[in-house]
Amino acid sequence: RPPPMPSVHTDGRGEVWNLKVGSYHVDAETYSRRINLSHTKKDVMRHGDFHPNTQCAFIFSGKVEVWAPGSEGDTEKKVYGPKDYIEVPPYVPHIYNYLEDTIMAEWWEDISTGEGAHFKHWFYAPYRRMVDVSFVKTTAGEKGKLRVFREVGREDVLDRDLLSGDSGIPKKTNWVSLLGAAAAVGAIGFVAGVSVAAKKS
Repeated sequence: RPPPMPSVHTDGRGEVWNLKVGSYHVDAETYSRRINLSHTKKDVMRHGDFHPNTQCAFIFSGKVEVWAPGSEGDTEKKVYGPKDYIEVPPYVPHIYNYLEDTIMAEWWEDISTGEGAHFKHWFYAPYRRMVDVSFVKTTAGEKGKLRVFREVGREDVLDRDLLSGDSGIPKKTNWVSLLGAAAAVGAIGFVAGVSVAAKKS
């Protein structure tokens, strides 16, 4: 089950902020749209799964090697760096192998019906085993921490909480990485706009 939104998961690999950015409608039901902003340390692996949706990512800093099954039964690897856009097609297993400390944004395109209508994922055993080994190596098996935030509906409530120190934001947050990743929102809006424009043309 995916982490709730908004929340932040922190462990020895880094931080993943699970954010809700708007909503969409399927069969008269309203669902939240997800975007993940992350800071991941060098020599870490993530994912080892696949989705019914297209998985998209934008790198702000760092370098990541994306693994996916090749046509000859092997694993193809491609390296992405700053300002690169990554797109993993539906149902394609993948691993993100971080070659440098990396700040990036990830989101999943949804379709109107079927399995891809909402965020889902399944583990791909051959890849997930490698990710699990990487996790134990990086964190010494220590479990991470998930902090769930309450949603804020008014700016004055947010201001009051920030001033009083009751916002629930971890005091050891990597603010450099968070601020860098927060720029993802603007960039993703740009990328999404370009994508929509391209489809219309």
